[in-house]
Amino acid sequence: MYKQILIFVFSLLLTTVYAQSHDELLLHINDHNYSVSDFERVYAKNLDLLQDENQKDLDNYMDLYILYQLKVQKAYALGLDEKESYQKEFATHRSELAEKYFTDEQRLESLIAEAFDRSHTEREASHILFRVNPYATPQDTLKAYQKAMEVYEKAQSGMDFGELATAYSEDPSAKQNKGHLGYFTVFRMVYPFESAAFETPVGEVSAPIRSRFGYHVVKVTDEKPIRYYRSISLIRLQEADFSHSAQAQELINEAHAQLRQGKSIEEVGATFDNNSKQAFRQIEKFYPGSLSVQGLDDKVYEMDEGQYSQPFYDKGSWYIVQLDKILPFPTYEESYDNIRRRVISDARAQILKEDLSQHLQEKYKLNVGTKALQSVKDLYSNSTFNDDWQTPKLAAPQTTVATYDGGKFSAEQFADFLNSRLKMKANFNISETYLNNEWEEFVAYHLKKTYDDNLEEMFPDFKHTVQEYREGLLLFDLMEQEIWTKAKQDTIAQQNYFKAHAQQYIMPGKIVGALFEYSTKNEAENALKFYKKNNSYEKTVDKHQPEKWFKGEISETDERLINSQNVRENNLQVFPVNNKYAVLVIEDYVPARLPEWEEVKNRVAHDYQSIYEEQWNRDLKNNATITINQSAFEQLKKKYQQ
Repeated sequence: MYKQILIFVFSLLLTTVYAQSHDELLLHINDHNYSVSDFERVYAKNLDLLQDENQKDLDNYMDLYILYQLKVQKAYALGLDEKESYQKEFATHRSELAEKYFTDEQRLESLIAEAFDRSHTEREASHILFRVNPYATPQDTLKAYQKAMEVYEKAQSGMDFGELATAYSEDPSAKQNKGHLGYFTVFRMVYPFESAAFETPVGEVSAPIRSRFGYHVVKVTDEKPIRYYRSISLIRLQEADFSHSAQAQELINEAHAQLRQGKSIEEVGATFDNNSKQAFRQIEKFYPGSLSVQGLDDKVYEMDEGQYSQPFYDKGSWYIVQLDKILPFPTYEESYDNIRRRVISDARAQILKEDLSQHLQEKYKLNVGTKALQSVKDLYSNSTFNDDWQTPKLAAPQTTVATYDGGKFSAEQFADFLNSRLKMKANFNISETYLNNEWEEFVAYHLKKTYDDNLEEMFPDFKHTVQEYREGLLLFDLMEQEIWTKAKQDTIAQQNYFKAHAQQYIMPGKIVGALFEYSTKNEAENALKFYKKNNSYEKTVDKHQPEKWFKGEISETDERLINSQNVRENNLQVFPVNNKYAVLVIEDYVPARLPEWEEVKNRVAHDYQSIYEEQWNRDLKNNATITINQSAFEQLKKKYQQ
């Protein structure tokens, strides 16, 4: 996190630059040129973000700009951009930044909104499944679809859906549950099935829909509001913890009687902790199914806040549950990040992927050579990938199977793609459907890569942002290697610095006593008189009730003592403080002293690092060749009225 913050600061203060040959030269640093537009773009972008007014001054900003560019040059000179760790981290950041350019935001927002709407309800449904492999031949796919349509028509004619599921479904569980799946909400089922269940009216049957499992005929039987989180308290007495099982029932009835008498469930539950293990517990976020206790869910969701249940029994234990709080359903804004993460990681992401592929095929004008492509597919089609499988040999590996603006795909490229992905399968039948799907995957992958490789050219803002991250990461590594680590490890230099600057680390004197604050001087003086007579803080507080008071150690430099008299001699005094009056009682005075090394070594290390960095920066500038085009710089100052 610290590293990310520093990178942000680097990029905020001094965003990178791009030389523009048509622009007037403003600055020359070593063997690098920087134009007026380079500097101005960065300055104007950050002008409103700079909190320090001094940094808005162009002369001061120029100093920062020069130092930044010198550090960037130094990082490259040290080869920090060649480190594997840097390259991996930069690649990760760039990939994250590029992601939004691969997403149809309008489509994504609609999927998020749809998921949020569905998250408020649960639907009860049954289904009849007709299995078909995602890569099945068109003939097998049609056969499964026709079977699904026949059963769909039977269901539409009024035949019992459960009986149809028992007779026709290829889901093994249908023999026992008659296709009944119970209640579910968003993200609990594969997306096509979920959509069918939420889009089909209650009491009706959907036409066959396709998922990765096959074709489903879905009947929706009920809809109800989602059971969202509840906070509950639970008393549980286990029969096994008692010599006689009847004792558990007697005690749970006793607990219930105490609740009726008005005792809190926390108080009642605590009395039974010695009788039974984990007799009392509170659950901040209870949800249906979170505890395997028969009947608990219904009791919790039927009660009002503060209501408790009658004693009930399940699997060797007696229970009482109280509903403490009904947690509000989160708003769209509160749910947004979580739902977005789930949308882009489940089957919905395939929709976004297909949108991108279609867009890129149009953008790059993909033109497929049907015959050439089919000749590659024919080498693989209707064969089985197993231990005996032989890689097909292409007659003309460099044959073009498709072209696009800026490039082409060869038969060999597609074949290599197929071969690499087949290695992840075992005893796999290679169908024409599979090959068609793989071609779409191949095209999507390579066109996306082409698009990704050209993002900087197409989107200048992206180009600048990526460079900010690139240089921000470099500067972090530079500072860590050349300053922070070296300064931290040089403990001898730190101790010498401490000795040379000992006075700035002196620990101020402190008093041990008490400080009382009153609204008026008269109240403070009366309190002081009372203390002198009784010599008791507590009695003084009880009798004269200060607005606030403190007992303990107070530094001599504490701002509350700014109007006090000599604290080394006057151990009882009244003085004004923050428009009020204070009574100071001093029991002891500890004089100022020079601390031991161990007491201040962290502070010294920080101070030494700052001094070390300042010197390092000066050396960097002193060893550089820097030339500013004063004429161009003066024109820039006039523009910004400086």
